[in-house]
Amino acid sequence: MKNILDRDADSGAIDGEKFVVRRLEGELQQKLQRTEEELSRLEKRASLPQWLGTIVASFPIVGFLSFIFALMKLLKAEEPLTGTLKTTMIVIASVGGGLIAISVAFCIFGGIRRRRFYRSGEYRIMRERQEKVEAECREFLGVPESASEIDAFSRQTKIKNGQKKVYTFVSKFSYINVPVLVYRDEFSLYVAVFSAVLKIPFDAAPRLERIERRTAFYGWNKDTGLDFGRYKQYKIRTNNTGAYTIKPLFALRFFAEGEEYEFVVPAYEYETLSRLTGQTA
Repeated sequence: MKNILDRDADSGAIDGEKFVVRRLEGELQQKLQRTEEELSRLEKRASLPQWLGTIVASFPIVGFLSFIFALMKLLKAEEPLTGTLKTTMIVIASVGGGLIAISVAFCIFGGIRRRRFYRSGEYRIMRERQEKVEAECREFLGVPESASEIDAFSRQTKIKNGQKKVYTFVSKFSYINVPVLVYRDEFSLYVAVFSAVLKIPFDAAPRLERIERRTAFYGWNKDTGLDFGRYKQYKIRTNNTGAYTIKPLFALRFFAEGEEYEFVVPAYEYETLSRLTGQTA
């Protein structure tokens, strides 16, 4: 199965190329690319280094196992431990508890850092610049004012040794969260993203399916924080790598020329996708 928004890291081509009906060209496309790159560099500054997150991600497991090991040794000893052995078990238990505390503090600090960044004046100015360019692109592509902006999930891919590989970041179920514009006419659903408009015909019999797994994704595109308003009910979490996690996902799946495709969105976009397609899950 192919995600229509999965994107090749080298060429920029998406797996849904056959569904593209309109595309940006020339100077306007370059202008959009420059603003996206500037915003991406700015957002990276808000995240803690990924290598550090990967290391700290192991702390809860190591810390828990160390703490339990030392505690069981202390509790199950036939005679009270004394001397060096007792001291060693206490140190192991303390280190285990410390690693757990560090991982919790790391998550809290990362969340505070991201929230401050997205509320900063620098980020707002950059977003305003990007929105102006996006408005120009929207007009060029013929996207109607009635189109709804939603989040959708994409992955970055690369051809290696003749095989397509997915950049999995945290796990094979991790995604990049991208804002898209969706609208419909009598015959098709349209998705405007990555400088192009994709057309999913309703005669391809698309069906909306619920995916019951907690999935990691990168990027928060809403002006409202994930702990506020209507997003609070979805219990979106953050992890040690700087990613967000959510459950469930919804996928609009359909067949074209003998292959199965999907368009994947987080739970908080289900109602919009369901309304536009007439499908439920």
